[in-house]
Parts: sequence; structure tokens; C-alpha cells
Amino acid sequence: MIGLISRLAATALAPARFAARRALVEAALMAAAILLIVIAAVFAIIALTCWLSLQVGLVNASLIMCGLFIVAAGVVLLVRASSARRRRLRGRSVPPPGLSAAGSVPGAGFRPEDLAMMATRDLVKGLSPFQLALAAAVAGFIGGRMLDRK
Repeated sequence: MIGLISRLAATALAPARFAARRALVEAALMAAAILLIVIAAVFAIIALTCWLSLQVGLVNASLIMCGLFIVAAGVVLLVRASSARRRRLRGRSVPPPGLSAAGSVPGAGFRPEDLAMMATRDLVKGLSPFQLALAAAVAGFIGGRMLDRK
């Protein structure tokens, strides 16, 4: 009798195990792709800094890259501020994509685009403008130090 119950439970849980395994593999592949995109972006920034240093000099190139990152941080902050202002004007908070007002997850889960948007939103909400500007300055300094070794 116990053998029959365990076989029935295993048969009932097989689709859930398969779906969980597939979701885990998809999440791992998405994380690997995102990591590779970030690495490619870092190398592109390094290449841009190297090219710029040949054009205008090392110190000026580092300052230009620092300014570029500060401007990018400012754009992110402006987008965040306008988004928060729109929500305040509407008088209600909009739940993230894929979530209902009660917070339940409809269907099988989030789309990868929704997960990326929520992660970016949480990252931007967690940093102050000073921290974003400091991160841009540190990135410019590190880029300049890497060019200095060459």
C-alpha cells in the first residue's frame, strides 16, 4: 500500500519537478547571459577609455569617462523621479509587472524582462544620488588606473 502511495505521489510530482528543473536551467542560463553582457560592457568601456586617452590624453580621458558616468547616473535618477512623480499624481501605487494588487503571481511566473526591470528598480531605489555619483567616479578612476599601467 505504501509503495502504491509513493508511486502515485511521484507521478503527481513529476510535472512539478520537471517545471522546477526547467525554470532553474533557464534562470542559470539567463544569469550567465547577463554576466557575459556586463563583462562585454566593461571591456567596451575600457576600449573607449583607451581610444579616448590616445585622442585627448590620459587624465582628460579619465575625466571625460567620469563625467559620462555621472551624466548616466543623473539620467537614471531623473527617470526614477519622473516615475515616482507620475505615481504620486495618479494617487496610487502601481504594482510591478506580473503582480496583481494582492501580490500574487499569476500564471507560471515572471517574464525575464519583468525580472530585469524589477531588479533594476530595486537597485536604483537602494542607492542615493551620492552613491551613484561615487560609483561613477570610482569607475572613472579605475579606468584611468588601468590605462596608466599600459
